[in-house]
Amino acid sequence: MRAMSSSSWSITGDVGSCEIPLRFGVYPNLVKALRLHSTFIADCAPGGVLHDPEIRTYYQKQIQPVKAYQDQMIEAAASIVAIMEAVERTASGTFGIELPQFEPLE
Repeated sequence: MRAMSSSSWSITGDVGSCEIPLRFGVYPNLVKALRLHSTFIADCAPGGVLHDPEIRTYYQKQIQPVKAYQDQMIEAAASIVAIMEAVERTASGTFGIELPQFEPLE
């Protein structure tokens, strides 16, 4: 087996070092961002508690140049959350995240 240099070991030696930022940073922040975005869109839509046609038109006009990128980021964030949850269900404790509880279908 080839010996690792000390600099390689510092990068690869602590395999669990990625768990902390994923568990306490990436996962909860993506979940929160997706929830906030979803709530914002629903609240500002016609019939939503914050709906104002002028503000909605303004928002849509301002977001239009980057809408495709925003959609891609939201899709990517949702995929990362789903993958992390799937890994945690398959190998409990991998990330140490609390999984959403689902009501059983009757």
